[in-house]
Amino acid sequence: LPFLLDNFETDLLAWLAVAGGVTHDAKAGELLWHYPPTKPDNGFAALIGLVGPLPAQGARHLVLTLHSERARHLAVILQEEKRGTRPQRWYVKQVDVPAGDKAVTLTLGLNEFALDHNKNPNDNKPLQVENVNAVILGDMDVMQGQADGENTLALSEVLLSAD
Repeated sequence: LPFLLDNFETDLLAWLAVAGGVTHDAKAGELLWHYPPTKPDNGFAALIGLVGPLPAQGARHLVLTLHSERARHLAVILQEEKRGTRPQRWYVKQVDVPAGDKAVTLTLGLNEFALDHNKNPNDNKPLQVENVNAVILGDMDVMQGQADGENTLALSEVLLSAD
C-alpha cells in the first residue's frame, strides 16, 4: 500500500455514469462527470467505478482526490460483490465536497463506512475490502431534490492507503 485504483492517466476507463455522462482526459489525469440537477428515472445519480480484486491486508483508508463545480453532499459507497450465497452489500460514508476548481483530497477511514441497512436489513457484517468490486459516488443533493443546478465533478485519483 498505497494501492492505486485509478489516476485516469491511461486510455482504459472502468467508470460509468448512471446519470449524465463522463468525459476522460488522460493527459490531465481527470475523469469529468457531468450530470443534471434532477433525479434520474432509475432513481440514482451516481458514478460507478469497477475495481478489484483489492489488497485487503493493511488497508485503512479510501483516498479520493476530486473537485466539484458546485458544493455537493456525496454518498461514497463501497460495494461488496454478490458471490454464491453471500449477498451484495453497500457500505456508505457521506461527505461534503466544496465548490471550486482546486482539487481536495478526502481520506476516508474504511472503519467509517456503515452498512446500508436499506439494502441489507438483517445484516451486520463488517466491510471486507477483498470483496469490494465497485466504488460508487452518489450525489445526495440530486437524490433529495436539493441540487441547485447541473454539476461537473472531476475525479483525479482513487486509492487505498494504510495510513
